[in-house]
Amino acid sequence: MSSGGVVDRETVTAALDALDAAVDRLVELNFDALTTPEWLALVERCERCADGCRWLSIS
Repeated sequence: MSSGGVVDRETVTAALDALDAAVDRLVELNFDALTTPEWLALVERCERCADGCRWLSIS
């Protein structure tokens, strides 16, 4: 998952700020219009994001 490059603290902070903003936006949305396949695809994407966050905590 890593590009292997060294990044500075500001880059990491900016990426986490963007992630926080995206999550805040998602929790405000109403998903009632989604079909079952769309809902399942959304859940799968959320699981991939969560897996990435877990990976960050153990790397």
